[in-house]
Amino acid sequence: MKKLILLALLFIAQKGFTQGYQQGDIFVNTNFFGAHDSTQCATNGTILYSVTISNSFFGDTLLIKDSGSNNLIMMEVNNSGMNPWNLNIPGFGSAPFVPDYQVNNGTVDFFAIPMKFKNGTDSIDNVFSYYQVPVPNPCSYGSLAGRVYIDNNNDCIYNAGDGNLQNFYDVAVSANFNGSFPDYFVNTGLGSGNYTMKVQTSYLNSGFITYSNAMLPFAYPNSCTPGIYNFDANTAFPVNNLDFALNCTSNIDLAAYVGASGVIRPGIPFMLYPHVYNIGCDTVSGSMQLVLDSRVTYNPSLSSLPPTSVSGDTLTWNYGPISNLSNNGFWNSVTAGLHLTPITSVNIGDTLCFSVSANLPSNDINSANNQYTVCYPVVNSYDPNIKEVTPKGIGAAGIISPSTTELTYTVHFQNTGNAPAINVFIIDTLDFNIIPESIEIVGRSHNMSPQWIAPGVLKFNFTNINLADSFSNEPASHGFVTYKVKLIDNISLGTQVSNTAYIYFDFNAPIVTNTALNTLDMITSSSIQSRNVNISVYPNPAKEELFISINNLKANSNAYFELYNIAGEKVIAQNITGNNVRLDLSNLSKGLYLLKTNVGVELSTVKIIKE
Repeated sequence: MKKLILLALLFIAQKGFTQGYQQGDIFVNTNFFGAHDSTQCATNGTILYSVTISNSFFGDTLLIKDSGSNNLIMMEVNNSGMNPWNLNIPGFGSAPFVPDYQVNNGTVDFFAIPMKFKNGTDSIDNVFSYYQVPVPNPCSYGSLAGRVYIDNNNDCIYNAGDGNLQNFYDVAVSANFNGSFPDYFVNTGLGSGNYTMKVQTSYLNSGFITYSNAMLPFAYPNSCTPGIYNFDANTAFPVNNLDFALNCTSNIDLAAYVGASGVIRPGIPFMLYPHVYNIGCDTVSGSMQLVLDSRVTYNPSLSSLPPTSVSGDTLTWNYGPISNLSNNGFWNSVTAGLHLTPITSVNIGDTLCFSVSANLPSNDINSANNQYTVCYPVVNSYDPNIKEVTPKGIGAAGIISPSTTELTYTVHFQNTGNAPAINVFIIDTLDFNIIPESIEIVGRSHNMSPQWIAPGVLKFNFTNINLADSFSNEPASHGFVTYKVKLIDNISLGTQVSNTAYIYFDFNAPIVTNTALNTLDMITSSSIQSRNVNISVYPNPAKEELFISINNLKANSNAYFELYNIAGEKVIAQNITGNNVRLDLSNLSKGLYLLKTNVGVELSTVKIIKE
């Protein structure tokens, strides 16, 4: 495994305490580097392990494991023959920064998970790091609190007859202060609809708090509560009872979707999940039909929710009544699980298609989402934990038309262990060019609860999924979640929209999927067009180096660039003094980066993939 370089060392301002461990030829010193940033109202901090292996040799290995689970976190190999062998290993589980609202008695805490270092027969089994960092002058914070609920009796008072929202995924409460996101952003309480958030008030000029009802498109604010609350520097915090009482219209919107868990392979069973769901408020009853591809075999004994009738390749289910709000504030739906096996004569490159439709209620206001067709390519050897995007686009860059307004992502996961997975969690960070409030979940293989854990960061909770392992039941070892998102307006040509998911099986280290990449009408380089300059960034994806070419750069121009990693940390910054700049990426880890360039008064950004 390629040696990891701790990017956080670029912003070291103050060294903390150290602690040493030794066993045989292994020497480990724990170090802390960090400093408080009053403008960010946070303490940046990094835990670093300085490891020395004496009597080392070419090909020597160092295993780093989680002390609790003994799972392998990473492995280092001595490819240089260095003796003694010196390494820098980042502490895992340590937050890169701690906001000032977490200051307790003048300090903030940094800690990493206990780690095990093993080299040959030598082993240090429990290296623990914990640091308290003083913060003498933390920023001030005020709290906002309220409730979001469905006001069924329209009395503008929350009571037992009103509907609870399980989390703010259903109606997202958000704030904007001084033109930026809030400093603190949390869920509404499970089952209660309560929300709280802390707002940094040291630099507060003005702001507001509002809600987004993208997940309940027919729920609107009651006339007795406003849809927005405004604040300024004179606001007296805390502020409570910032309620949003919502009521539902009588509009009906029925939607249908079908998706497969896993990929399609000749002769290998897989599960297909058609379902119908109600986005409106009133209850709906009816029927759902699924048309199978003629090249699959349906096994009813291994399927769930048998159809009401089967006629050739067409399966029909009668459903209802289903309502939006009867399932913990999330869409109530009817989902079937079909055990299907492609015939062995299908070949790699063939495509199997499935269509689902739901009967159209007379008052359905959007008939476009009552039908859905999906086609899957037949493949063979594969990674069971993958990320897909539709439209896929052309070539490795996933070129799509600049007129594209919507993307559909699917995260596939499979339990390839030797015991059932009790819980599965997926962390998915949306690209900067995606509108978070537009997200719509259109498919899932199992019961799932979505949750915002930070602005633009989704967590899909498959709690108590008890996902079978692939050895005991291969078809039942798969799962998936599919969602649609909208792109922001006026995305410039060459912009890349990427997405990578992190899949957690119980307490194991995350499995990182591939990066689903789309590029808006880009050819061989990332081009940034502006009024006075033309900036090209190539190659993209890049391996060891990246080139920035700037046309029409005037002498004495105030120009510079900054490179940020996926955690938002600045890893490289440099002034631009000529028309061509070479950027050394050899010390960076593989993944997604954001390159920001500033030429004069023109600021541009582009996504960079490091291979």
